[in-house]
Amino acid sequence: MSNQLPTNGITIDQAKKWTATWQTENPKISKAFLIPTTDIISLFKELDILVPDSHGNFIINDNNSIDVAIRAYLAIGPSEEKEESGQDEEKLVLVGAVAVNGEYQDQVEETKNKLQVTLSGSGAFDFTKPCPKFCDPKSPLNHG
Repeated sequence: MSNQLPTNGITIDQAKKWTATWQTENPKISKAFLIPTTDIISLFKELDILVPDSHGNFIINDNNSIDVAIRAYLAIGPSEEKEESGQDEEKLVLVGAVAVNGEYQDQVEETKNKLQVTLSGSGAFDFTKPCPKFCDPKSPLNHG
């Protein structure tokens, strides 16, 4: 294992401390969200980061000159089992954002900013797989 952390990587000790603080101070709120890679790929396609090559495989778009990012919004909405449980759950809504004049602007329908990407949908993605329902009980970041 390398001692060099990747860009924006943190040590496991930092991760354990930060997650313990969150979970201690917010015991009734989601601990984490499981984000399927297919959801991330869909968002990357929406932002024109991934494009199909001549064989139909997706590759990174090296010609994309815009500075893109992802913004995550915390939300509450009906659970997938709403009919059974009658309860709402925490959700994670992700949107693409593009830097315009040094400011990241959300790329979603009804924005007051000029869209910098062509949307195939609303631009908002439901990344809802909250923990505790989708937790890893053996993870050192899952505190109790």
